[in-house]
Amino acid sequence: MFTKRLIPQILIRDGRAVKGMQFALHRRIGNPVTLARIFEAQGADEIMIMEIDSNYQGLLRVVSDLGGECAMPLVAGGGIRSAEEALGVIREGADGVSLGEPGIGLTTEIGDILGKQAVTASVDYKGLITAGGRYLPSYLAKIWPCVGEILLTNIEREGTRVGLDYVTLSEARRTVCCPLVGGGGACGTDDIRRALMFCDGVAIGTLLAFSNQSYPELVAGVRSG
Repeated sequence: MFTKRLIPQILIRDGRAVKGMQFALHRRIGNPVTLARIFEAQGADEIMIMEIDSNYQGLLRVVSDLGGECAMPLVAGGGIRSAEEALGVIREGADGVSLGEPGIGLTTEIGDILGKQAVTASVDYKGLITAGGRYLPSYLAKIWPCVGEILLTNIEREGTRVGLDYVTLSEARRTVCCPLVGGGGACGTDDIRRALMFCDGVAIGTLLAFSNQSYPELVAGVRSG
């Protein structure tokens, strides 16, 4: 039985879905609620919503709109700076919260309230350094016991469709014992299949937004390999 996850990831800014390259040059690609409806109808395992400007109120509005639309699991993040704000996201319909480095110190507190399984650590990196300037291997070793899963995104590959970072994913797999999701650079079924040798899921954004492959076609291609 195929148990790996292919997770559509929607980046939002000012209430609209956007996509960029290497965390820059973002352009609008549509309405996040409409996109979420499409992915759910296509059988997505779950969906991730990320507010790229850390605008908590903006995140809350989109989650509120999505909460009544999506039966599939929804993980949302961006601008969460307290346990109360995390609870606010859950109340609006999210099933879990994603915390970047500024919010990582809240993982224990939020985990105690929501359960560790509801907390995703979103770790962005270049080389072996996180976006917050920490050494990636030691940072992963420190945080994984406190969260339900880790989303590991290569900044230099994000939006480029040059392939996922297998080397770092394989090294991270040896370091962490929680579920691991890879992100940044997915370019097709063979690439995703190889990455899934080291992680439990792959977050997909650009590949769905700017290619002719639909979510069901990607899933079928990965499963058939």
